[in-house]
Amino acid sequence: MRFVDLTLVSKPNTEGKLDADGYPIPDETSTEVYAEMGEVKRLEFYEALRAGTRLSCVFRVRVPDYAGQTIVELDNKRYKVERAYSKDGEWMELNCSELPTAKGGVTDAKS
Repeated sequence: MRFVDLTLVSKPNTEGKLDADGYPIPDETSTEVYAEMGEVKRLEFYEALRAGTRLSCVFRVRVPDYAGQTIVELDNKRYKVERAYSKDGEWMELNCSELPTAKGGVTDAKS
C-alpha cells in the first residue's frame, strides 16, 4: 500500500440552483484526507465483477474522516465508492470503481 492525499467528494446536491437553461447546478463539497491506496483482493474483484461492477482500487481512510461520501478523487481521476466498511473501527476500507470520463476530460459523476 502507498500513502496518498485523497479528496472525498459528497454526492452533488442539485436542489434549488439552476443554470441559464434551467438545468440543476450540482453543488459538491469536498474534504481532503490522508489515505492508503491498495489493490483490490482477487476474491473481492471477481465477486464484484460477477455482480456487474469492475473494482479498480481500494482506499483506507480513518473512520472520523469518512462521512458517507460517494466519490473519491485522486490525480484528477474520479472513483465511485462501491462498498465501504470498517473491520476494526479505526479504518474504513473503500472499494472503488473508476468513473467514466466524458470527452473533454470531464468526469461523469452520476451515482
